[in-house]
Amino acid sequence: MRPVFLRYLDERFPVLPYTVLITAMVAAASGAVAQQQQSAVVLGASQLLVVFLLTFGFFLLRVFDEHKDYEKDVVAHPERLLSRGLITLVQLRWAGGIAVCLQLGIAAYLGGDAVFWVIAYLLFSVAMRFEFGIANWLNRHIVVYAITHNPIVALMMLAAIAVASQGQVIFTAPIVWWLCAASLTSLGFEIGRKVRAPGDEREGQDTYTAALGIPKSVILIVGCEVLAAIAALPLVDTHMGYGMLGIITLVMLVGPILFLRSPSSKMAAAVESTSTLGALGMYLLVTIDSIVRLGVSWN
Repeated sequence: MRPVFLRYLDERFPVLPYTVLITAMVAAASGAVAQQQQSAVVLGASQLLVVFLLTFGFFLLRVFDEHKDYEKDVVAHPERLLSRGLITLVQLRWAGGIAVCLQLGIAAYLGGDAVFWVIAYLLFSVAMRFEFGIANWLNRHIVVYAITHNPIVALMMLAAIAVASQGQVIFTAPIVWWLCAASLTSLGFEIGRKVRAPGDEREGQDTYTAALGIPKSVILIVGCEVLAAIAALPLVDTHMGYGMLGIITLVMLVGPILFLRSPSSKMAAAVESTSTLGALGMYLLVTIDSIVRLGVSWN
């Protein structure tokens, strides 16, 4: 039998899908920096270290969420390993502490502005853990909750941009557009993974469909994904890129629209799947389009 911690990762933080998604995000950040500098897209060991850095960062967010939501999750998800006591919050705290040390170590090695932005997103993560001191109010306003937590993605991307730009972050148009695109795709994904068919809603489980209803939830997801495509548009400058961006946008929209027409468990799962595929496609598109125009340099 697999060790319990690996089973926990499979259940709550599947490493391979997260790593693929984060790798694509980091590569796209490098593409945005290349457009800023009008130089080849640099890919190599430094970017790989950033992938590890951000993977540990996303894992730390999971650990914080487990602590923050523990009492509700025991009721809403009694089948989970944490709810059953097979893994404990103390063990997760140790794992989170190790993740923090690894992030700070990698940031110190990378140097430059990366250290600043890693510390910034770690501090923001802690603020998120304690719901900015207004937990009760935020829990009653689920959309505001999502928006106030979303800047963590931009802060993480700034760490990647700092490395890709060889130490210094300058907020030019390509960088700002990329931060907007990454933040909006992540917000659409976050909303999309918390929609449920009417028969699947559980007591104690916070979902957008329970709080807002299906139509408003779908409008939110569609809005985020359309705005993400608009933000990505200035980062694309080839006929192939424009065509692919159109296809990716349609892929992102098909899940929510089908869910609106037929709110079943299968269609709810499709919302998360199409949001994930659309985000991955958009990150890859920014990278590939930048490479086609500017070339690539392996470092």
